[in-house]
Amino acid sequence: MASIHREIHIDAPATEVWDAVRDVGAPHKRLAPGFLTDTRLEGDARIVTFANGLVARELIVDVDDTTRRLAWAVVGGRLTHHNASMQVFAAARSRAASSGSPTCCLTSWAATSPRSSSRG
Repeated sequence: MASIHREIHIDAPATEVWDAVRDVGAPHKRLAPGFLTDTRLEGDARIVTFANGLVARELIVDVDDTTRRLAWAVVGGRLTHHNASMQVFAAARSRAASSGSPTCCLTSWAATSPRSSSRG
C-alpha cells in the first residue's frame, strides 16, 4: 500500500473550513474547483468527476463534527482500494497574523491506495 499525507495551513477559521469539508455534496465548488468538475449524491455515497474525466464513487464512511474529520472510500470502478480522510484543526494565530487574519487552521489529508506495479 502507498500512503500520502499532506498538511495544509489555511488562513481561515477552522469552523469555516470544516463547513466546506463536511459539505460532501459540493467539493467541486468549495474545496477543489477545477480539480473536480462535478459531484452528485447517491445514498451514502457521492459520485465525483475529476477534470481528467475520471469518475469515482466515494462511500462516505464518517462525518464527525466533534473531531472535524471526514472519511471516505472509493468503491467499485477502476480502483481496487482507496480510502482517505480529511481533518481540520484550529492552529496557532502566529501563522495567520502576517495576513491580518485573526485565526487559521491546519488541514490534514491522508490517502491509502495500492502501489502501482510495473510487473506484467
